[in-house]
Amino acid sequence: MDPKYSAQDVARCDLCKIAIAQSYCDFCHVNLCRSCIGEHISEEYDKHKIVPILQRKSTLNYPKCEIHQNEVCQYQCKDCNIFVCTHCLASKQHKEHEFLKLEESFSAKKKHILKDTEELTEQILPIYEEIVIDLENQISNLDGEYKKLTSEMSKQREEIHREVDNAFDQMELEIVEINVKHHSILQKHLEEIKQLQSLMQQTLKALNEIEESNEVTSIIHYSSKNEQFSKLPPKVHVSMPKFIPKQREKEQLCSLIGKLTPLSTTLEERVFTAKKPNTSAREQLDVSEVLRVVTCLNEEEISTIGENADIEYFNTQGARQKIIKPKSGKEHVDVWGKAHRSSRPIRDMSSVTLSYGKSIQPINKTNQGKGDCLESDFKTKIFKESIIKSLTSSQEMEIIRLRQNGVDVSVEKRVGQIRLHGLLEDVMIASGKVYKVIRDAEKNLQEKQAAEPLASMVEWCFLETTNSNDLTKYPPNISMQLEKAFVNQETRVSFLDAQGKKYIVDLTTFEEYPEDDTRDIVKVIRRSKLDGKEHVDVWGKAHRSSRPIRDMSSVTLSYGKSIQPINKTNQGKGDCLESDFKTKIFKESIIKSLTPSQEMEIIRLRENGVDVLVEKRVGQIQLHGLLEDVMNASDQVYKVIRHAEKNRQEEQAAELTVSMVEWCFLDNTCSNDLIKYPPDINLQLEKALRFQESRTSFLDAQGKRYIVDLTTYEEYPEDDISDIVKVIRRSKLNGSGFEQPPTWTYMEPNENISVVPLLQSSQEFKAVQDDFLQNTEASFKVVKIERIQNRKLLQRYDAKLQLLKKQNPSECTNERKLWLGTCNEVVPNINTYGFNRSYCGKNGIIFGNGVYFAINAGFSARDTYSPRDFNGQKRIYQCRVLTGEFCRGLRGMMVPPIKPQGTGANYILYDSVVDNVSNPGIFVIFNDAQAYPEYLITFQ
Repeated sequence: MDPKYSAQDVARCDLCKIAIAQSYCDFCHVNLCRSCIGEHISEEYDKHKIVPILQRKSTLNYPKCEIHQNEVCQYQCKDCNIFVCTHCLASKQHKEHEFLKLEESFSAKKKHILKDTEELTEQILPIYEEIVIDLENQISNLDGEYKKLTSEMSKQREEIHREVDNAFDQMELEIVEINVKHHSILQKHLEEIKQLQSLMQQTLKALNEIEESNEVTSIIHYSSKNEQFSKLPPKVHVSMPKFIPKQREKEQLCSLIGKLTPLSTTLEERVFTAKKPNTSAREQLDVSEVLRVVTCLNEEEISTIGENADIEYFNTQGARQKIIKPKSGKEHVDVWGKAHRSSRPIRDMSSVTLSYGKSIQPINKTNQGKGDCLESDFKTKIFKESIIKSLTSSQEMEIIRLRQNGVDVSVEKRVGQIRLHGLLEDVMIASGKVYKVIRDAEKNLQEKQAAEPLASMVEWCFLETTNSNDLTKYPPNISMQLEKAFVNQETRVSFLDAQGKKYIVDLTTFEEYPEDDTRDIVKVIRRSKLDGKEHVDVWGKAHRSSRPIRDMSSVTLSYGKSIQPINKTNQGKGDCLESDFKTKIFKESIIKSLTPSQEMEIIRLRENGVDVLVEKRVGQIQLHGLLEDVMNASDQVYKVIRHAEKNRQEEQAAELTVSMVEWCFLDNTCSNDLIKYPPDINLQLEKALRFQESRTSFLDAQGKRYIVDLTTYEEYPEDDISDIVKVIRRSKLNGSGFEQPPTWTYMEPNENISVVPLLQSSQEFKAVQDDFLQNTEASFKVVKIERIQNRKLLQRYDAKLQLLKKQNPSECTNERKLWLGTCNEVVPNINTYGFNRSYCGKNGIIFGNGVYFAINAGFSARDTYSPRDFNGQKRIYQCRVLTGEFCRGLRGMMVPPIKPQGTGANYILYDSVVDNVSNPGIFVIFNDAQAYPEYLITFQ
């Protein structure tokens, strides 16, 4: 090597050890300089081969023979597994042994080494790199996963607390119910005794009158009732119910809460499969091969089965694409690994010889009846649907089991595709089953999406009397079924549990019992998750408003007098026998609900040579025609049915959503009336809010597009953003105790606090920023603004605001927007619990021991009230403060002074105090409920 480009020395001559070597003896394998070449070739040996040093090692460096020292070994004895020279070949030691040329073995090994190097570099090492990355990702995600685990336990703790409270509430309701029944029993018995008393008083009065009378008739007809009265009524004993507390062991309590599964480590075997290049049939075969089965898959693919039972897959150029070796004793499979089965016999193919050429010529033969299956008898059907990506394992297996019917099935969930290949009739039957699976998957997905908003607002449970009176939630699908029945005013509904046992839920008494044992009754509870209250009265009956019942009348339309089979010759497809026709019948309840446009879409299939009969009254569609035509028409019918089912489910979901949540907009052109959105748009808005979308759009009846901004709760036309109306969301569930402000980001019903950073591009951010900067003289830069969303604080604040509005004169300004500077350490405490006057005095209490707010933001932004953190950033709150009626504050005040008229029964305090009554700059409040931290501004 040249020292200029390498840290190593150049190659030196092996003879003189000094000069730089320019040549190389490729037989002796030594470096030579020009002066030493003559000396080297002067040796008595005629096999020297001198080459330039850059072309060295062009000949092989054979090992020396251990027996004949001057000979090299060019052979290997396969019997002795040693290297031998030409002299050894003739020795008795290796007589009749098999020899292998080292040059041939060397070339083969070289190729193998190159192949191993390529495989190791391009295939094996990348797999190990992926394994390393996967393990590193798992390690980096561990803390997050364990944090989720802790969060799940915290949710379980809150859930158990709620369930315990609900259980006690339920028992209190039962006590009230028992008390009423106890009163009723005793009162009924008392009324019976009083009736007997009254009857005896009347009898005694009549006896006195008869005794003083001389009337013969009345005395003769007298009949004694003392025997009747002497039968005393039974004494009623009603025992008082008792509360029997159940003792729980610590271990039992832990088992009720749940348990942590231990760490489980499994080693999954990884199998490396080397990629094999495509090989031409010419490379494998020198002579024709006798085949037993030849299958034309399509115009570009053909599969064959020969004498060795291997299945080979070729393209039209004769290049082999794939080989599949079936397991011993198993059926032959095609290129996708599926079993071959045909409903029609295939002629013995033992005499067929596969020829390899440039193209595959079409087969020209006559189809004798139903004997041989030509290429035209086969069909490939491809389904491309996004719902295929969401198929469950059981649904995927249901499709794969179609292979048992002689159809090749390929399911590619990643790309959302299902491929069927087989005989035309088999593929048509399999297509119907695939459509059914797809429809079931779509139905399940839509029901799941519809159940999500329901689960966050309404919860259905039953009281498990056999398990410590615990409340057990119904699964989401059963909860959805119960809620639909409840909204539709059904008296009862049934469902199957996981074991297939049927249960009945009576919605008049709110009780559940098995169909085969009406005595095994448990209590059913429906409760709102917005406030945790159960919507049942003392007797457990639901409060429901009457709703109109939809007119369910149907119309039956029949087209044509009869369905006559088509009997003519189809020149394109050969002769059509009676067996070539197919009748397909669809029986679905959804057919009764088809719209006129959907019905016409099906009827138009007659244009494709198929007889169509639609019977909506009985929910049936009948197709009749050529096999392939009926199959194509069936696809269209399935699509219409799926679309109809999807529309019906969306309508039901929309109706259910309207019964719980109502979206309206304020019509500025019509006396500010609230106008409800249609049910479908109502559902769309609720879904968008639940998925935390910033905005959504819809078309009105005239096709005009409108945008709804869910951050500002405003609606405007797409072509006129200045035409803005206010959007309002209202909960219709009874007892929903909190109405979220329209400017807030959506919060889950059980979520109390959320700190939401505002986008710097939003109008809300700009409005708060401008308000802050206009009230400060210094040139501050706003870093971020966060909206504080705290349910409990705002509820408490709103309640106090309503009180001041009733208490103070109408001209009084009860609420103001004020500022309060703070340090970073107390921000979490203020966001969670609000302002606490216990902290007063930190920055001066000259006007009383309360919480101080400034009218001017610049005053609160001073370093005294808003100190800098280690990053040099400061913080200030924009607050809503209830100042009401005020007076001047003094040092040491614990509460505001009494108003002048506040004496006796009208003892009323001022709402706040100020520094200057005529021109206030500072407000001080002494009630923590009178201030709400609306925005936190971080600036520098």
